[in-house]
Amino acid sequence: MKTIIKEELKRKNINNLGISVLKVLGNKVTINYTLKNERSNLIINFAFFKNGIVQSVKSVENAGKILQYENVVRFFASLSPELKREAK
Repeated sequence: MKTIIKEELKRKNINNLGISVLKVLGNKVTINYTLKNERSNLIINFAFFKNGIVQSVKSVENAGKILQYENVVRFFASLSPELKREAK
């Protein structure tokens, strides 16, 4: 999987997507994005994730064990983009 991601990152970004975080307030994030080229079949996926989640299991087969999670998606949204938009 790492190889696939590295290869994709090397590819030229034909949409020239620019993203900036405008504001973070509690659980709300305001993001500004700009596309150089609009494409009708393009979808932008935003995922906010958390690392280092630890959970103590109290019952069933994993009782007494500590489970650790990485890259847990806490919020996910898909947008059909416009050339310039503010997403909340």
